[in-house]
Amino acid sequence: MNTPTYQPREVLQFTAPATVVSQTDNVVTLALRLDDGPAELVTVRLDTHMVTLRRTTPADGTPQPGQIWADNRGEHYWATTDGDLIDTKGRRSLWTFIHEGHGPITRVHPKPAKDGDQ
Repeated sequence: MNTPTYQPREVLQFTAPATVVSQTDNVVTLALRLDDGPAELVTVRLDTHMVTLRRTTPADGTPQPGQIWADNRGEHYWATTDGDLIDTKGRRSLWTFIHEGHGPITRVHPKPAKDGDQ
């Protein structure tokens, strides 16, 4: 595999999966794990138009059939076997659509295990 080379002052678009480590006010710290190496911590200001973050996977994992989830407005959804979430009015949507548009979505039932719980 040829390693690309870049020139100083060249502008790039950088895309990589990242896990949120913490957030305070307008700053979020992300862990970037590339290949099998150690995680690199990156701190990003959220009050700039130069950064775009997109939600991909909820902190509680992906919705599984029979679980109840809630969005950031408090709307509840039932997870189906085909990857949809159904709201209390019977409307179906892909969980990814709800997570990106009204996220974060969080699992309400069954409650997710807390760190250290078995």
